[in-house]
Amino acid sequence: AVEIKRYLETEGLPKSMIVGDFSGSPRLKASGGIEISRAIGEHLQAVDIKVSDDAPLQLMGKFKLVEKRQFAGESFDSLALEIEATILDDNDDELVVLEFDVFGSVTLQLAGIDVNLPPQASDAERERVKIEQAKRPATKVDAAEVRPAASSPFGMEVLVVNGNQVTPRPATLDARGRAFVELHKGEEYAVLLKNDADFEVAVDLAIDGVSAFALAEEAGLRRNLFLVPAHGSYVVPGWFRSLTKTNAFEIGGYAQSVNKQVGGASANVGTISARFRASWSDDVSRPADEPRAGANAKDTQPPGKATVLGRELQKNYQQVQREFGVVRAVVNIRYDK
Repeated sequence: AVEIKRYLETEGLPKSMIVGDFSGSPRLKASGGIEISRAIGEHLQAVDIKVSDDAPLQLMGKFKLVEKRQFAGESFDSLALEIEATILDDNDDELVVLEFDVFGSVTLQLAGIDVNLPPQASDAERERVKIEQAKRPATKVDAAEVRPAASSPFGMEVLVVNGNQVTPRPATLDARGRAFVELHKGEEYAVLLKNDADFEVAVDLAIDGVSAFALAEEAGLRRNLFLVPAHGSYVVPGWFRSLTKTNAFEIGGYAQSVNKQVGGASANVGTISARFRASWSDDVSRPADEPRAGANAKDTQPPGKATVLGRELQKNYQQVQREFGVVRAVVNIRYDK
C-alpha cells in the first residue's frame, strides 16, 4: 500500500482506486485472491487512499508460488507468493506493474497448499517441508476425512446436510494430489474440523478464500478463530453472523456467492481451507512442543459453483481469549473442478 501511494504521488495521480481481483496461476486453482484483494484494500485506506467502485484508477493482479530468499544473508530458500499488482487508468490502459512477495504460512492457505509442519523445527527446515509438500503433496484421504499427511493429527471433512441428518461426503485425490469432494447446487453443507492432538487448536477457516467470520455483524468479531478441543472435533455449520446467529453454507451460483458479495471474482471460488495452530488460555496449558516467542518468526504472523448464504440457523457461540502458536497444518478441500 505504501509503494502504491508513493507511485501515485510521484506521478501526480489521484489517490482513489477500484481494487479488483487477484488471480492465482491456473495450476494452483486457489481461492486466496479475494483475501489478497481485501488486505490490499484495507491497507490502502489506512494510508489515505480511497477505495471506491467509481474511482478513476484500477488495481488488479495475479500471484504464483515461488522459492526465494526472504532476507539478505539467509542460506535457504523460502516458499513465497510472488504478487504482481497492475494499476490501470479509466481507459483500462496499464500504467505500472508493481511486484511484491508474501512469506509465511499464510501463503499456504492463499495458494491452497496442504502441509504438515513440525512446530519446533528451524525456519530453514519448516521452509524445506513447505517447498517439498507444495511440489509433492502428502495429502491423505480416508473416506471423507482429509489430512495434510497420514501422520498429521489434524483433519477436515465435508458433511452434507439433509434435514436433521448430516452425511460425510467422500473425498478423492486429483492428479496433483489435491482433495476434492463433489457438491451440487442447492446442497447445504457443514465443515467438520478434527483434532487428535493432546492440546486445543485454533482454526482459521476460509470458504472460497473468504473467512467464515467475514460477514459478522459486529466488525470486532470478524477476526475470530474456531477452537477445537484436544482429541475432539467441532462442526462449523455456516457463516458466522453473531454470537447467536449463523447462515448455512449452501452451494449456489457465483452471482449469489459470498465471495462476490465481498468483492471477489469467479476464478477464486471452490475451495474450503483450514489452518491449524495450537491455542491455550494460560502458560500451564501451553503445549510442551510450542516454540517460545522469537522462534519460527516467519510463521507467527497471523461461473462454477460457489458458497452462498443459506438459511438462518440458531447457534450459540462463546467468545473466549486465547494465545496462539505457530501454524502446524493447512488442509484444503476443493469442490469445484
